[in-house]
Amino acid sequence: MEYSKVMFVAAINPFEKGGGSQATLAYLDATIEVFGSKNVTLMISNTSVIPDRYKEIEIIKVPIRSHFKRNIDYLRGYLSRFTLPLMKYLYNNKSLYQYCIINGSLTGGKAIPYINKLGIKTVVIYHNYEVEYHKDNRTVESLKGHYLGVIKRIEGLSFREANLNLFLTRQDESLFRYAYGTERGRNYILGTFDFREREVEKLSDIKKDYDITISGSLVNYQTAVGIIDFHRNYLTIAKQMIPNLKVLLTGRNPSQEIINIQNSDTDVYTIMPNPEKILSVVQRGKIYLCPTCIGGGLKLRAMDGLKCGMPILVHEVSARGYDYYFDKPYYRIYNDEDSFRNGLDDLLAFINENPNYSELINNDYYEYFGYQKGVDRLRKALCVFGV
Repeated sequence: MEYSKVMFVAAINPFEKGGGSQATLAYLDATIEVFGSKNVTLMISNTSVIPDRYKEIEIIKVPIRSHFKRNIDYLRGYLSRFTLPLMKYLYNNKSLYQYCIINGSLTGGKAIPYINKLGIKTVVIYHNYEVEYHKDNRTVESLKGHYLGVIKRIEGLSFREANLNLFLTRQDESLFRYAYGTERGRNYILGTFDFREREVEKLSDIKKDYDITISGSLVNYQTAVGIIDFHRNYLTIAKQMIPNLKVLLTGRNPSQEIINIQNSDTDVYTIMPNPEKILSVVQRGKIYLCPTCIGGGLKLRAMDGLKCGMPILVHEVSARGYDYYFDKPYYRIYNDEDSFRNGLDDLLAFINENPNYSELINNDYYEYFGYQKGVDRLRKALCVFGV
């Protein structure tokens, strides 16, 4: 089937490491598969290095704004540097485009009703509830979490005016409807999934010499808060239940806060920073812990543990979007000391009773998070446009 062109706006660089980049790359890959590479234009930061396999698609690079222009745009309600260049480009090329897929509500905002008037269908992928994200992460845009008015207006405009809203979790969809009212378009739970070139993770026979693994960007504020929460509130319980407890922390650029936690109990904690192949390191643990307890959206790091065939103990904030797993015996959610203790007890029993548990968990992962499963969900969402 022949399509007019689709503009794909990647406000996050999809070719870097990190959860947001990984998700954006998966959506880009799926968009290319649905529409064909000749019909996709990628709008991206001018600092992005484009891999060879993506150079066949049209690329539009957007420069970083000066500090002065960023402040002026903020006052005008344009938080993203992509919004105004996107509007200008589509105005000059409106006859070429049928769809515009935007990653993130803050890039959409005022651009959404404008693009709609050009006769181009708008799709917004919401990686999280931006108000919650900016408040919890104390971002510059929210004046360190103290002022969320501009963010609320922009995100609300995106949600109410887009032709199609794609969410990673049902919880985020509910938050949007509660905060912003009724949408004019359609909503769909897209979730996340692997990008195209992601290899199927082969389970390793490596010795599992750690009881618990935690992974992520160890310099990230959300990650640090989660690890600190585990250290202060749940470590004692874990020590009581697991003699000679060993906890592995792995990921990029550990902050001084994380290093201090390790130094406070070197018999328990080991840090493996900046691993070349992080999943090979993750698999050295028996149980995967996702302690992130702030911020909206779907926490991709739990996918690491599932892909590695590991039972998952996850804070309720990090459980958003994993509804598929809620009834699985290897997936437990906690929000206080009792639920942490009960969840850990269930997972330890599951490991003892199921010697081949890793293969089971790994197979389940690809049934839901595999790349082709994601492509199928995107096609289904775009059926509203007859794609």
